Amino acid sequence: MKFNKIIKNSISLEFSSLAREKNLKKENIISFGLGEPYFKPPKKLNALISNAINEGYNRYSHPNGLQELRQFLAIKYESNLNNFIITAGAKPALSIILSAILDKKDEAIIFNPNYPSYKSQIKIAEITTKIHEINLDQDFKINFDVLENIINQKTKVIIVNSPHNPTGNILNKQELNKLLKLANKFNFYIIYDGVYNELKFKENLNKIIIKSRKIIYLSSFSKTLGITGWRIGYLHSKSKDIINMISFIQRQTNTNTNTFLQKAIADYFKKPNLFIKNFKNQLEKRTVYMEKSFKNINKIKYIKPNGGFFAFININKMKIKSDKFAFLLLKSKNVAVTPGIVFGKNWDNYIRICFAVSNKEFIAGIKKLKDFINEN
Repeated sequence: MKFNKIIKNSISLEFSSLAREKNLKKENIISFGLGEPYFKPPKKLNALISNAINEGYNRYSHPNGLQELRQFLAIKYESNLNNFIITAGAKPALSIILSAILDKKDEAIIFNPNYPSYKSQIKIAEITTKIHEINLDQDFKINFDVLENIINQKTKVIIVNSPHNPTGNILNKQELNKLLKLANKFNFYIIYDGVYNELKFKENLNKIIIKSRKIIYLSSFSKTLGITGWRIGYLHSKSKDIINMISFIQRQTNTNTNTFLQKAIADYFKKPNLFIKNFKNQLEKRTVYMEKSFKNINKIKYIKPNGGFFAFININKMKIKSDKFAFLLLKSKNVAVTPGIVFGKNWDNYIRICFAVSNKEFIAGIKKLKDFINEN
């Protein structure tokens, strides 16, 4: 089969089997593993879903998305509504972007650690694309010396993610401007994955992102509204040609994104609310809590995230691989984390925790994690 070489298990069978076993026994597992918020969608949004259905938003809609929702995004980002396409989540957005711009013999660059889907999606879009993987430095920053030695005339796309999964690091203004300078020089595109952008604790770069014709931006409503299973996202490009190509692919593959969901979200954002702001503030407070909790534990290294809801913790001094760490933690403490090996072979001395859980689970889970580290 065409994709056999790019399909791999992302986690050890031993760990997966134990998790399934504990779930079947209905044991009280605290999950720091799944990358989604714990809360239910806002009640107001649920009510608006019913309203949209009752109002008849059950039929096909424009493949680029409802005008009302794109107009909201245009105002939010200070752009034109025709520069946006609504998609069935951020993953499909990335998929159709890559399908639109990649050709044979193009090259792509991604940074490690990274969201595992990037590499697979590049190969699905164009299997001949050569992928360069560049490790971030110890502070999870881009090494521009290494990057500039790899970029060439065949480079077609660089994917960046900020706030970053799994590290929680953010791309700053200086770094983004450096990337844009290189993009203009070598004529490649920057795909900016901003699914956690609303949860950034520092520096808003929206104006730079949206103004550049070299940046194709994608994001989602899922992570901030607790609707990861509803599948709705969007992308932005100032290039009319790219928007037209993506729109064509959208028409041929997905027809349109869920119509009544688009209507409900557009209506939800008509009035200001504090739902997302409160969630972001809660997450930022938790990064401080973890910083204090892990301060005197020499066995690990915790780098405080600057956005999103992930922390990437170095366990190198514990002399244990990440999948074994995750297995033993789950077995002994009923706490699930994601092994760093999932994000690349060079990150087997890290674990990722998702701290977007309930307050009760967060406090209890951090205590159990500390106890496990001290006991081992």
